[in-house]
Amino acid sequence: MAQKSSQTQRRQIQSNGWFLVTRFANLYYFLHTLVIFAYYPIRMYFLDSKLLRETDWMGYSKEGSIIFMFLISSGLKYRRSSTLEEFIASFYVFTKVAFLVLVCLTGSRVLFVWLGILFLVLSLTLTQPVYKGPHNVIHLTGNDWETKVENDKSDVFWLVEFYATWASGCTQFASLFAEMSLKYTSPGLKFAKLDVGYYDTIADKYKISLNHWSTKELPTLMLFRNGEWVEPYRLPPRKEDGTVTKCTLNLENVNSIFYLEHLTNHRPKAQGKENQSGGSARRKKKR
Repeated sequence: MAQKSSQTQRRQIQSNGWFLVTRFANLYYFLHTLVIFAYYPIRMYFLDSKLLRETDWMGYSKEGSIIFMFLISSGLKYRRSSTLEEFIASFYVFTKVAFLVLVCLTGSRVLFVWLGILFLVLSLTLTQPVYKGPHNVIHLTGNDWETKVENDKSDVFWLVEFYATWASGCTQFASLFAEMSLKYTSPGLKFAKLDVGYYDTIADKYKISLNHWSTKELPTLMLFRNGEWVEPYRLPPRKEDGTVTKCTLNLENVNSIFYLEHLTNHRPKAQGKENQSGGSARRKKKR
């Protein structure tokens, strides 16, 4: 038995490692990574490296100062990122900005323009791929929302993610929500997602802004029970005056608000009554 359990654990680790590789095997990640490694050949053959080696008022080279600022910004973003997808997307942005600044410092205007166009085309044509790994998340439609959540009286808790496909934050949060669903789904706690980009009336009902440029509310997590929102359990939090506080949707913050460790052990009352009635019926049969 011990050998079998160790073998299954080994297979799970191997499959998880392979999934991590295939998870990022996408044209979006390949081309953006290629941009990073393209800096050094471009610097060697097309840029005036003498200008990059000029020292600033602190005695550091211009190139070294820009790269140092880039690494510091990336490190700070890594600490604030809730998922690996979020960090990688920000890392690519920092890379392209640093690349353009370094090219600008050499005075190569033509190359600066062409690189700017290339980066713009990459941003417009390649979107970060959606997470397609294992999960226990129920994807809801408008009809499902009414039947499974709003009309539900089974005493089950529903942690619902309201998202939109065009919001990059939702794409980057998807892997963490899937991970939480695998860890905490139970008879008393279910995880679901609803695309409010298609069902804007539901977004209006729960006061979720769908503004493409200024929204801080996508994704929004809300807890429901017996068809009603369990106040004040909502992330990011929304005040009475309508202001929204931006927060990092990591596992620690979600757990501190929704108490998933506690909710996963919740036993629905309706299910408890069914078990009691089933037990009494079995006792009568024995008699």
